[in-house]
Amino acid sequence: MWATILNQPEIQNSPDLLKGMRDLENLDYEMFYEDIQVSGTEQQKKDLNGAVRSAFKEMDDNIRTRKPSSLARSCCQFISRIIQDQTPSFIFTLNQDMFFERYQSGETVTVVPGLPSHISQFREADRDSLEFSLRLPSVEELEPRKAELFRKGFAQIAYVKLHGSQGWLSHDGSDVMVIGNQKASRIENEPLLKWYLFLFEQVLNKPETRLLTVGYGFGDPHINQCIANAIGKGLKLYVISPMYPQEFKNQFKVPPHGNSMKKPFGDKLWDGLTQYWPATLTDFYYENEIPPRDLKHRGRALFMSLGLK
Repeated sequence: MWATILNQPEIQNSPDLLKGMRDLENLDYEMFYEDIQVSGTEQQKKDLNGAVRSAFKEMDDNIRTRKPSSLARSCCQFISRIIQDQTPSFIFTLNQDMFFERYQSGETVTVVPGLPSHISQFREADRDSLEFSLRLPSVEELEPRKAELFRKGFAQIAYVKLHGSQGWLSHDGSDVMVIGNQKASRIENEPLLKWYLFLFEQVLNKPETRLLTVGYGFGDPHINQCIANAIGKGLKLYVISPMYPQEFKNQFKVPPHGNSMKKPFGDKLWDGLTQYWPATLTDFYYENEIPPRDLKHRGRALFMSLGLK
């Protein structure tokens, strides 16, 4: 994302933003975003926001045009296999892209809580245009929608975008993308996202819950705190990550004389780790196969350990 944002014309045409992006420690664009929001000029804020939006648009264009599309559908098919007898099953994502909306099968009833028509509206808009926008509900509009989620037959999968989404506008019409190091305060000010964080906590603290994380870098304190608190109440944490196990551990239990920064709530997260799979998601399934033949041996072992069928 750092490189994609750097390459946008809004950054290229601003010497100050270009230098700021180049000089970033660890190339942390979210820290830079927060600095500009606090101390940048109005033009810099406008340019950086435009560059971030353009970067997400470019990401979605890459997703949309990647061939063959069957590979993306195979990935979503595997993800959707979390559906079990108890509904809804929850997919929580910190990503703001539209990958899952584009390629998830219509055979499963998938609902974005509080926005029951989000996926259908996105797919309808996409037939004619690459632009998509949806205004989020106010407190008054959201309240009657909350109870729907647990109504029998309403949803098999609840797809919860904890940090908002590309194409979403705040309930007051402003930008709702949650990036930077003040994510918790931005979530607090958006009724839908505030409810989403509550849902996340509620689901994690249910008895005998297993949380499988895929591709999460454990860099968000408010997310880590929710997980750490639930671990204290019995949550089991499973992680899929391509990092070597020792490299992964060093982020949570920093070795003596280590140079890496420890992840927020790192000790509690590491102590709650139940299983670690040094792999990428595609290591668990065969592309272009239908269930149950889509699972590789590693996929069957993962599902068995999670208590999935």
